[in-house]
Amino acid sequence: MDVTSPAIMGQYVYIAGNNGHIYKFDWRIGPGENNENVTTFGGAPWDDTSQEIPSKTIEIEYYVSYQCNIESLIADSGTLYCKAYNGMVYCFDQDLNLVWSYQAEGHNYYSTPTVYDGIVFFGCYDGHIYALDQNSGELLAKQLVYQTESRQGKCGTVNCPIVISDGNGAYDLFFSYSDGLGMDSRFSALAVYKFDGTSFSVTKDFGNMFGSVSTYLLLFDVDPEKNQILAPTNKGLYIVDSTGDAKVFNTDFGGFDGLHNAPLMVNKKYLYATTYSSHRTIVLDIEGKMLGGMDGVSTYSMVSPVVVDGLSLVCDDNGIQVYYSTYPEYVPPAPAPTDEGAWKPIMYIIGALVALLIILWLVLKFVFKWEKPFADLKMHIMHFFFGTEYTHNTRSKRKVRAVVIVGILMTLAVGILSLCVGAETTFGIGDAIGYAISSISKGGHNLTYEEMLIYNQRLPRVLATIAVGVGLSVAGAMYQAIIKNPLVEPYIMGVSSGAGTFAVAVLTFDFTFFGLFASNSIYLTAFSAIFGGLLAFGLTMLLAIKTGGKSINYVLAGIVIGLVFSAVQSLIMIDAGTKVASALSWLYGSFSTMTWDKLWLVLIPSLTLSFIPLVWAKEFNLILLGEDQAKQMGLNARRFQIVMLIIASVLTSFCVAFCGIIGFVGLVIPHLSRMILGGDHRLMLPATMAFGGFLMVAADLLARVLLSGYELPVGAITTVIGVPVFAYLLIKRGRSYDG
Repeated sequence: MDVTSPAIMGQYVYIAGNNGHIYKFDWRIGPGENNENVTTFGGAPWDDTSQEIPSKTIEIEYYVSYQCNIESLIADSGTLYCKAYNGMVYCFDQDLNLVWSYQAEGHNYYSTPTVYDGIVFFGCYDGHIYALDQNSGELLAKQLVYQTESRQGKCGTVNCPIVISDGNGAYDLFFSYSDGLGMDSRFSALAVYKFDGTSFSVTKDFGNMFGSVSTYLLLFDVDPEKNQILAPTNKGLYIVDSTGDAKVFNTDFGGFDGLHNAPLMVNKKYLYATTYSSHRTIVLDIEGKMLGGMDGVSTYSMVSPVVVDGLSLVCDDNGIQVYYSTYPEYVPPAPAPTDEGAWKPIMYIIGALVALLIILWLVLKFVFKWEKPFADLKMHIMHFFFGTEYTHNTRSKRKVRAVVIVGILMTLAVGILSLCVGAETTFGIGDAIGYAISSISKGGHNLTYEEMLIYNQRLPRVLATIAVGVGLSVAGAMYQAIIKNPLVEPYIMGVSSGAGTFAVAVLTFDFTFFGLFASNSIYLTAFSAIFGGLLAFGLTMLLAIKTGGKSINYVLAGIVIGLVFSAVQSLIMIDAGTKVASALSWLYGSFSTMTWDKLWLVLIPSLTLSFIPLVWAKEFNLILLGEDQAKQMGLNARRFQIVMLIIASVLTSFCVAFCGIIGFVGLVIPHLSRMILGGDHRLMLPATMAFGGFLMVAADLLARVLLSGYELPVGAITTVIGVPVFAYLLIKRGRSYDG
């Protein structure tokens, strides 16, 4: 039988077991040799199972990764309070008679309620924060904080709140929340709320800017003028006050990793904590300065230490260890002699390329006896592609094969580099590939930390960037061919803005598309984005046709429609409240939230739709000759144009549905392919696909490594690349495309 933390009330100890019972004994005499001094509900002997506390009365649809029964107990005003896996919250008297119970709508897992000033506050795995009357158990208020959907179903949890009176009859609440997936969790965040006795309101939702936040926070009451807490995270400790201001307390810990538990404050002078995977026990002062540390925690520790009478009791996965509370003085470590930063794999690749070039030069010089190795190599390559004795078709086939192979190799190289480089951990190329292979072979189960990092975060992200890069590039090529203007692309046509507007509506207002989808469904975002993209496309086409139907009209109409939808987005976000951060992150473009669940909804549609134009490449060439010429060749040009424009719009909408608006990819890559291979779509479309994936993966990698400690919007990177190209086309060639 597993047990949780006991509660002590007066002379009695109360312990909750995972068998659904609570046990009581007098700590002065102990439980007895055969537990003869232990009682359970209603004063019955400990082994009396006839009395059961009420179980759940509703079907709970929210997922929790682990199960328990009665959770840790807390005592207040002569009564006991606890939660249980079945979603119930209980209040017992000192003899373990039930006073009241309340049925929440989500499971609970090893977390306690908070009792403060006659109110019971708690969160559970339905993503809500609750407030109950302490005396009656009556619901005073509840508020949705965060919900999402995974392969397991609807999920999201609010963790143990810290509650402090604001001195004006209301209360400040500090709590962390997450997607509720336990060890597989991909999202954890911190929020500050206000409760006025009847309803909750948001003071500040920090989102996941602090990284993974501990379930338990620490009341940091060292300043009587401020209500503030310490938030332990995998990046360090942060001070957060009731106004929503936050600052760093300590993010180093002497080179040790972050915390998975709240520190213990002793005499308002010292903070004792255990780090998670580096197995250290540390002590800091209340200014955040590292005072001492000691190795010895034998394995992972996720609970706070206990300090009493000069001793520290530290619990880890193997048991309890006891130390003297005076630790050896902390001495900052000397700087590491080598840099394992993000640029090291890049330097390895550059070094390898230089070495290959030197080896190639030596082979050509001394094996093949070429007098000028690289000049002669260039001559042979040019002859291979452009030799006059070869037919035009032979030269074209050789050229496109070489370009596609180069594009695929470049995409593969930068994709592997993306697996190596991360915000916190950088792997060698061999290690990254090894972790990817081993995690895939395990099917994503029972993974090490390194395998989880590759499998759950970096691998789906790389695959998504390739799919989106290919999709947006092909969509741009399709738009340019049908409209006969190289200045158009999904962003310019307004399709991205239309898809973005409906996606933002889902993210900020939980728009369910008139009840067609379940709340927070991952399919809802994709469907809404497709609908918004097609709506914007239709309006752009209508406006362009009504204003003359020339190619320049499509550009102007797309810009106008895009501005309209952008304005609607701004209006939506004005009233977005706590969701504005996620909406802005989406609008700027990011792959940081990509998961396997979302990946399949991007990868399969994007690649499938991207291959369709390859089948109709000859028809695209006919369209460029004009509608009359195409008709003479047996092509219904009007129908073909409409179908292909719809496919391009759906393709664009799928690409932006989960990663946000990313502009100019559909402009740069098709133009680059035409410069290399010419305007024949049988040649330039495969090259577009090969280089589109490379550009997007490279842009995402730059977004992660350019600014240390921050991730830039990937849409900003592609825009920096695309705007000069767009300006060049507009200045140099825009006059040639007036219809």
